[in-house]
Amino acid sequence: MNVKSVYDLVCKEFNQLDFEIKEQTDEKLRFTADVTLKKYYKDGIFVACTVYSGGTMHIFFTFDHIDENLNTLHLINEFNDNTSWFKAYITEKGGKKYLELHYAAVGPNDEAEAADNFGFILRQLMSDTTVKYLTPLSQLTY
Repeated sequence: MNVKSVYDLVCKEFNQLDFEIKEQTDEKLRFTADVTLKKYYKDGIFVACTVYSGGTMHIFFTFDHIDENLNTLHLINEFNDNTSWFKAYITEKGGKKYLELHYAAVGPNDEAEAADNFGFILRQLMSDTTVKYLTPLSQLTY
């Protein structure tokens, strides 16, 4: 799979987003963007996508800071138990903790299918089920 073609297709479909390539080789391409979905979540979301020539794609949605406590961990478990496309967890970056969602697509048949996966999972971020279980978590971010 041509990773640059996947990126170009995603940029074409989501031309309102300001994507930036962070890393590019023949084997993989990593790009990012800031997304705002104020209708659903109070803070902006940092999106990072890595596409591999072998057909794997990983998409990470990083929300704002979050405290790691029993309530937060309970809500993360509830989210993970009730949503099928994402896995939520707390990640640490630069000494600060953030709420992050991860989605993995394995084996898209071609560049168009890989780009469709990106659009699909972005739309899933706004689906009723995701919003229902992610809203309580996103309200804890600051």
